[in-house]
Amino acid sequence: MKKQELLKLGFVDTSYTEEGNNFTQFTFKSPGVTIEVSENSCVEIKLNGMWSFVSNCKNIKDLRYLIKLFAKF
Repeated sequence: MKKQELLKLGFVDTSYTEEGNNFTQFTFKSPGVTIEVSENSCVEIKLNGMWSFVSNCKNIKDLRYLIKLFAKF
């Protein structure tokens, strides 16, 4: 997933450096849910305080459905 596509969906660039290694990460927050996308398009969702890997979220269209399903606006 491309940076510009994620930013248009409301994700925030939360990339960081740890022990000299750069990590690319984008985070979407809505009441009750947090979604993180890492540089290799790994998608994780936090619901009820628990993180889960979302294995079937492979593209921006899938990510839109995930947001629509869980996010509260």
